[in-house]
Amino acid sequence: MQTELINILFSDFRDNFKHLFNWQEQGFVNEFIINLYIRIYPLQEQMLQPEGKSFSEFMMITHGSVGLHHQKSKALYHLPQFSYIGDWQLLFNLKSIYNYKSYCAPGQEYEPTRIMCLKKSKFLDLCYLYPKTAANFKLRALERRKRITEQFELELQE
Repeated sequence: MQTELINILFSDFRDNFKHLFNWQEQGFVNEFIINLYIRIYPLQEQMLQPEGKSFSEFMMITHGSVGLHHQKSKALYHLPQFSYIGDWQLLFNLKSIYNYKSYCAPGQEYEPTRIMCLKKSKFLDLCYLYPKTAANFKLRALERRKRITEQFELELQE
């Protein structure tokens, strides 16, 4: 019954994040979705996660985008709508190596960035309860970290 309700009520949300949900166990997805809450960042360049600090949430960008900054630089890389943040940092207990800020592409009008969040403790509890999903998450998190870090480093060189 819970799965049916979640599939009906959150079908658009699940479709937008199918790259995240398609490979997870159904129980994990259900618990993940019902524990989400929203954060809204009304200002452009508003800090979501500072460099050098530990993540306290898994974050999913539902509207807008997020820029990655190194120290006080302009955004060198950005994560578009329907991306997510915090996977590798939470799973491997790593501090942020970037400043994550709400972002707007040059020449566009800024609209508030909306992020759906899951508390770190809940995310890690779900990973403990669903070890198959946790193993997949860890593998994908390492791949994402490598890809994003390489792209960020390329941008730094230009």
